[in-house]
Formats: sequence, structure tokens, C-alpha cells
Amino acid sequence: MRHAPAVILIGIDGGTLDLIGPWVAAGELPALGALLAGGASGPLRSTQPPLTPVAWSSLLTGCSPARHGIHGFLRIPRDDYAPEFLSGGALSLPTFLELLSARGARVGVINMPWTWPPRPVSGFWLSGLDAPAFGPEIAHPPGLFEALCARFGRYFDKAIPPRRDAYELGRLDGGIQRLGVIARHLCREHAADVLAMVFTLTDQVQHWFWRDRSVTTTDGRRVDDLLLHTYRRVDEQIARTVEELAGERTTVIVASDHGAGPCEGGINLNRWLADHGWLRLRTSSPRRGLRGLALRLGQALPLSVRERLRGRLAVRRRRMLSQVLAEVVDWPRTQAFCWSDYGAILVHRSGRFAHGTVSEARADALADEIAQALLEMRDPRTGERVMSAPLRDAELHGARNDDAPDLLAVTRGYRREILSEFTPAGPLPGELAGATFGPSLRQATHRLDGLVCLHGRGVRVGRALQCARIEDVAPTVMHLLGQPVPEYMDGRVLSEAFTRDALRVHAPGREAVDVTEAERSGRYSDAERARIERELGALGYL
Repeated sequence: MRHAPAVILIGIDGGTLDLIGPWVAAGELPALGALLAGGASGPLRSTQPPLTPVAWSSLLTGCSPARHGIHGFLRIPRDDYAPEFLSGGALSLPTFLELLSARGARVGVINMPWTWPPRPVSGFWLSGLDAPAFGPEIAHPPGLFEALCARFGRYFDKAIPPRRDAYELGRLDGGIQRLGVIARHLCREHAADVLAMVFTLTDQVQHWFWRDRSVTTTDGRRVDDLLLHTYRRVDEQIARTVEELAGERTTVIVASDHGAGPCEGGINLNRWLADHGWLRLRTSSPRRGLRGLALRLGQALPLSVRERLRGRLAVRRRRMLSQVLAEVVDWPRTQAFCWSDYGAILVHRSGRFAHGTVSEARADALADEIAQALLEMRDPRTGERVMSAPLRDAELHGARNDDAPDLLAVTRGYRREILSEFTPAGPLPGELAGATFGPSLRQATHRLDGLVCLHGRGVRVGRALQCARIEDVAPTVMHLLGQPVPEYMDGRVLSEAFTRDALRVHAPGREAVDVTEAERSGRYSDAERARIERELGALGYL
């Protein structure tokens, strides 16, 4: 008799009830509809900010960003200010999958974001989109990737170029299908107790096609709603996975890292900081102008040409960007700057950065001034306030650490896109660089509420979950595997999702776990950095 997993965790990157709810009601997503109707479900509150690496890291560790140490795609080094990508290797705590493996469970991981490099667990591990490329280096045990390609012909793509004409629908459909096929094959081969798999192409499609959803495929076909098409393909693979792998005692969990919604415009936060005198820009120089022009011309080249050049210029690009930023910003006179596209602001502290200008005694007062000014920011066309109350480091993290932002600027409802030149994508296009308010780069941004659904034996049918947080997923999975939850986890077991009988049989428990924070590792080489930049750019993150 085949071994059925105790838990099947299916992630839908950017999955939102705003889309899934109406589509389920219309009968478009029968597998998700059955899970929602037959289980406990509701919104899943993401991290602040609701950003992919931050949120998936919280799901994996059961902890807030203050504990797991991932605050965005990047960190800003103290010395040269050149943005540096972070992978899942930078997590300061083990994932719940590693904990379960250490306690004797067999785990299977496929395409879970922020899991590179792969961990040597009992079972199999195939890292997700933070891997520099999908190749042998994403897999444990060694040789697994090669064996999969030999059996299935190839792996799958993690990014599809967002063309409106000649859209490569075959790559999208094939990638979603192959993910499901490989996951089911591996579970049969390795008899996993817990399977964690994530569909990430949903988020990519939403970023680029939320408003204008129609595309023409490479063979001339017309797809009227690419978002619905993508979710249908995901729903088909969910149906097959549950049908083939789930047993009577299996609990199926569907979860997303954040929600999604339409983008109403862009805000260049560094331009705003400069207008207020907190960030100082240097006067133009021929050398800086030539570099900026070269980078902008590079962005105008055809995608295929840019991809070839990126690989060859990996080392030079990072050096060039470092020099551009060094010349654009007058660091000795700068007090604060924004380093991410989700509003993370750093005070330029004298003890934190090589050219820091703000003393520790002055830092908190400066953050207060910026926060108050953000609250007063208004749309010049409508006069409406555009910012929610900014979040301070204590509200975000409970304690300050070097990689955490001092302040998070939050647009109302996350409906606008924060624009920043402090990414490896380089200078913003001219129409976005010169003004505080302007168009957005993408059609959709992330929202705070994703979704969670539990389905299976002992789950309360029809239970509406009202207060679930992304940190609760890891404790809940550990509970379902019969394991106590480590005390250090910020999340809790979602007890309200289970029947009284189920909770009497196995009551949630906590235990002290001595976990030494891991050394930060998993840094990319220059060539790997170029690859991950290309992939994340195609996904809509850079």
C-alpha cells in the first residue's frame, strides 16, 4: 500500500481570495472550490512588508523578520552601498521542514521560495526562485536534478517573458504541469511524510497582466484572461496532486505568501526624500551621466540581447552600479534613503555606514520627522493622502537589527508602487526618476491578505478563519505531524481550524528548543547574481 503524506502544503504565490473567491463561485476552479467548501479557510495576514522573501521566510520559520533576518530581496552593505541579494541561506533560523527532518520525518520540498541552497534533509529538496538558476545545484540528494531531467526531458521555467504579443503560453502551461508531475513522482519515489510545493507563476502573471489580461500566443491564439487561465492550470494540478497523493489521514493546506491587487501609480520615495533635504544628490558629472545613459540604453535593448550581455558583464555591472550610486548620492550630506520597492527607509547612521551622518542620539527624532512628513504626503492631482501611518522599527521587529529598516513607508492599502533606484536594476526610466508621483512599472502590487485553507480529517468543515497569520503555518504543520512547537516561534497552531475531538486526541504543545542562530551564508557569486537578477526582473520584482 502506498504511503500517503500526513500533510500536503500547496503554496500559491500571490494567491488572493479577491480573485479566487469569485472564480470559485463561478465554478472555474473546482479543486480549490472543493477544498474551501470542505475545510476551514480565510485570509492569511502576511508580513510587513508583504514581500516574497520576507513572507516565505516567515512561513518557513514560523517567525517574524526580526527573528529570521530576511527583510527584503537585498541588504545594503556598510562599506560600498552596492545592493546585495540575499538567498534563503541568509535565514538565521532553521525551517520547520529541517526541524521535522531532524525529528525523523521524511520531507519533500519543491519550488519553495527562499530555500536555496538546498538542505540535506531526509527526503528531497528542490530550491525555488531564489536559486540563481534551475540546475543540479538546487537539488538534494545529489544527482536528483539530473535524474528528473533524464526522466521528464527537462525541468521547468521559473520566469516567462511578459510579452503581450507572442506570449509563450506553452512554457507557462508546461511549467505548471511539470511542477505537479514532478512533485507527484517524487512523493511516490521517496514516500514523504510532508510535501511542500509552491506555484510561483501566478504572482508573475498578476504583476504584469492584472489590468490588461489578454495576450496573443506564439501560435496566434488569443487568451482573453491570462490570470484566469493560469489559475485554471494550477487548479488542475492541485486536483491531480490531492487525488493521487492524499489519503484518509492527509491534511491538505493551501497557503499564499501575500495577496495582490491593482497598482494605482508609483511614488519615487528617494526623490521625495531629496525634496525634503534628507537625501542629497550630487550635481551631474559627465562620468555619471555616461554610466546612467549606458544603463538606460541597455534597458532599451531587446530582451534576448540583454540576457546575453548580462552574463558577460556580471562583475562589471555590480561595480558600475556601486560607482553610479556613489556618485548620484552625496553620502556625507545624506541623512536617510529608501532601499527597496516596498518602502524600507534607512536612517544613515554614523555607526552603521561608512559615510553615516546621523548620530544615534538624533536617529529616532529624524525617523519621527520623516514619518510625520509621510503622513502629510498628498496626491497632487486629487489632494488625497496617499500614505498609511508609517511603521517604525519597533512596530515591525520588536528590536532593532542592522539589516532591518528604521521606517517602513506604507501606501494606503499597498495600492501604489514604491519606486527606488537602490536595486540592481539600475537607474529608473526618465519619466519615473524626475518626479515624486508618476506611473507604476507593474500593473499589480502585493496586498497584506493572502489565503489559507485546511482540509482533511479533524478539520472543521465550513470554519471561517479570521485571525490567521503567515507565521502560523509552520506551527500548524508541526502539530499535524505530532510534534510540539518550538517556543521561539512567533506563530501559533491554528486550533480553531480543528474539531474538539481532534484537539482532545492531540492537544497543541510547546517546547524549549536551543537553536543557535546560523551564520549568514548562501551568498551569490557575481555570475549567480547576474542570473538571479535576470530571473527576478522577469518575475516583476526588479
